[in-house]
Amino acid sequence: MKKNICALVLAAGFSKRYGSDKRFSGEEALILKTLKNIIKTFDSIYLVHRNSDEKLLNLLKDLPLKLIKAPVEDICLGTSISVGIEYIKNTQIKYDACAIFLADMPFIKEETINKIKSLQKNNEIIRPSFNEKAGHPVVFSNSFFKELILIKKHEGANVIIKNNLKSLALIEVADSGVLEDIDYPESI
Repeated sequence: MKKNICALVLAAGFSKRYGSDKRFSGEEALILKTLKNIIKTFDSIYLVHRNSDEKLLNLLKDLPLKLIKAPVEDICLGTSISVGIEYIKNTQIKYDACAIFLADMPFIKEETINKIKSLQKNNEIIRPSFNEKAGHPVVFSNSFFKELILIKKHEGANVIIKNNLKSLALIEVADSGVLEDIDYPESI
């Protein structure tokens, strides 16, 4: 039976190491490059954005996304995950799992996304790895949604993964894109 898995894209950060709003960097905006393969592989995509984010909202207005406004205060990785998963959990749709993507990772291949989606099982966390290094996206079954909603720190979901290693399936993939995020302008 096919699993109903949604995608959550975290795009509310402030690009402090980058020096400017990297979501719009590059000939094609970085956020659009990141979303390309996600849009090809998911029917339901949610994106957490900053509270005041008109430029991004205008750029994304014609894409098949459900936009989630982050709170004004305490915008960090953990808060974005918490707000996003809470929104998803409160929809009328029952998802079996959610794949959490970072907005600054445009090189993840469509085949990789499909592979990790196809391997998702009940009560499991699926995480791709490349050369034995854990990467993204991380797919959490809905049994972890309550824990994800409680996250409030900058470390994101790492604490949930560490506390549930028996439920973690690291999947080796031939895709360095699962490790490649854009933190500095020369990376684009």
